[in-house]
Amino acid sequence: MQDNSARFRAIQLRASALTANASGHAAGDMLIELDAMQRELRSADSARTDVYVAAVFAVVAGFNVLGRAQKMGPLLERAIDICRDLPDRRLLRRALSLHGYFTGDIINAPAALGSLQEAVEIAREMEDPVAEVSTVVNLGVVLTNIGWDDNAQRAFQLAWDVYERWPEAFEGADASGAPAVLMAAAAAANTAAISSQLNDVERGLEFSARARSLAQSQSANAQHRTVQLHYDNIHCILLAKAGRLREAKAVAESMFATAKGSDNVRWEYLALQAAGMVEVRHGKVDEGLELLRKSHRRAASISTGMEVPAHLMLADAYRYVGKSAEALQVMRDVSVLLKKTQRLHFDRADPQASEPDDREWENTRPLGWEDTITIDSKLVALENLAAAAEAKQEPSGEHTIRVGALSRLVANKLPWAVELQTTIERAARLHDVGKGSVPETLLRQRGPLTWQEKEFLHSHAKFGEELICEQLGTERGAVYAHVARSHHERFDGNGTPDALAGQEIPLEARIVHAADAYDSLTHDRPWRKALPHDEVRIYLSTEKSAQFDPAVVDALLQVVKDLRGTGRSLDDQLVEKAEPSEFVTARRELGKLLLN
Repeated sequence: MQDNSARFRAIQLRASALTANASGHAAGDMLIELDAMQRELRSADSARTDVYVAAVFAVVAGFNVLGRAQKMGPLLERAIDICRDLPDRRLLRRALSLHGYFTGDIINAPAALGSLQEAVEIAREMEDPVAEVSTVVNLGVVLTNIGWDDNAQRAFQLAWDVYERWPEAFEGADASGAPAVLMAAAAAANTAAISSQLNDVERGLEFSARARSLAQSQSANAQHRTVQLHYDNIHCILLAKAGRLREAKAVAESMFATAKGSDNVRWEYLALQAAGMVEVRHGKVDEGLELLRKSHRRAASISTGMEVPAHLMLADAYRYVGKSAEALQVMRDVSVLLKKTQRLHFDRADPQASEPDDREWENTRPLGWEDTITIDSKLVALENLAAAAEAKQEPSGEHTIRVGALSRLVANKLPWAVELQTTIERAARLHDVGKGSVPETLLRQRGPLTWQEKEFLHSHAKFGEELICEQLGTERGAVYAHVARSHHERFDGNGTPDALAGQEIPLEARIVHAADAYDSLTHDRPWRKALPHDEVRIYLSTEKSAQFDPAVVDALLQVVKDLRGTGRSLDDQLVEKAEPSEFVTARRELGKLLLN
């Protein structure tokens, strides 16, 4: 045991040294050395000690510097298992928090959120406000990444409230050794960023000022200076949106002074973007757009993850100056990036997949990579992706679950749909899986869409079909793919994408189309309020043989009438009747946590 402890301590020290001096190492060399460490940790026997866990944390920190910590899920899962048998609950809290943070993409959202929620509960049990804020901020970041901005806002506000209640607890360092107050600053900055996206400029400025004040109170090494510049960027853009252009320009100039001569691409990106938005708002459109295009090129050289927000900022500027065609083209570019990201998420979970854009990882996959991925687990991953995309338009995030249950109940009423009863519910849950490739600014747009924007939005049907066939196979995924592609077809032949009519439209798509329409119309959307049941019933009846299959509408209205006749909430009944969904469970548990 002593030899193992010495071994693990040596790994911890070497990984920490690599991380501290990351700029002095070639990324490829550092990756190879860290990978050797994580393999040694994964293969170690009799390793159930706190020294082992500390080594894991150090190696994960190194991968994080390289932007690859999301690949450390298996290693962190082992650390969590070990920590459950150790007396120090702080280690388990940190392992859970890191696991949730680094594995929290859309596909793995329920498991990641489960880890983070447990970590928050442990922090509260320990009555440790620093640990609670750190974990809740990580939770908010994951929620932002998967598009649950409403819950993300609540998480960041909760973190800030904890800080304000016990500010004296943040005078030291957190578990990673960083100044604890920086986690409170992160809560404020993320609140400001989401407020900016939602055009709540006043609230955004309030919190961006708080974030900058806390960050500037700390000594600025290179890593902390990057954080400060990020907060300056948020504050500058909010000032520009508020019309406070003189103040915004002063912030942008200060950012340029810091970035100048630094050879730090991220600093240049942040300064160029802030200055570009200021110039656009100041009326210097050509100069501002050129600065934003330069910032985008810098973002592209850093990571794919930074390209998307850089694109969206450029699209926002184009819309502001009335260049809708250019804005739409940028949106199309964002869609390509989102599709690439989604496919990479699936590839990383599939032992048979290659990663052509990530070749250095092909020989460094963690032990256990050979475990097979079942069709059912891929269906669950697709469901999570579809539900997360839908949550950007419908706050409960349960639209796809209700549509699935309603579609199955309608199929039960149709004698000729018997063969669909085992598949249609899950197929219905995937009807909008392609919306994951549509930028959320378009999904949440409150005003009317142009015909070009509508055409682009409807392209999600084709991508949904493609993604399902890629993941499930053409034969196994047939019913699911038919629904994804054809759920916007109209019975009269005037639908999209193939202008199919009548019986040409797959029966499963006709059923889901009607169920989707009913549920969508009876719930709030960003561009309109929910319509009353009677109004929707009349609309569906009027559209029989035009938009909808008459027999399907009759069956659907009968199902709804029977359920409403119980006097209970239709939504609650549909969720109860639905097949279990880890996404719904995670979201509901999260709601309870954020209320405390």
